Amino acid sequence: MLEQINFLARKTDKLLAEKGEGFGLSPFLMRVLIIILNNPRITGDAITKRMAVDKALVTRSVQQLEKKGYVKREPNPSDKRSSYLLPGNLILDRQEEIFAAEQECEALIKRVAAIENLKFF
Repeated sequence: MLEQINFLARKTDKLLAEKGEGFGLSPFLMRVLIIILNNPRITGDAITKRMAVDKALVTRSVQQLEKKGYVKREPNPSDKRSSYLLPGNLILDRQEEIFAAEQECEALIKRVAAIENLKFF
């Protein structure tokens, strides 16, 4: 099972690296951007929990996405220390490309899972 998980991680990283090249984004930044596109007004803390990674890594990643104009912040009125993350104007015109990359990753995962189910029986 661990072998299959490593295989999927490598394959999805490769796919996201290829797709992210046109945006100047690493596979990790692509993942963060996909989460923000799918969950507008998400917080950095929520991304940290969802990805199970260090908060500082998410903070730096969001800052990089902001510099590129792919993400913007909106103040959180209920928590002044936090802000909502939204897709930036530069990415909205190209969000279908990002969603296509996400769908390719999901299709790959489903194919591998189906193969593993066949091996099980």
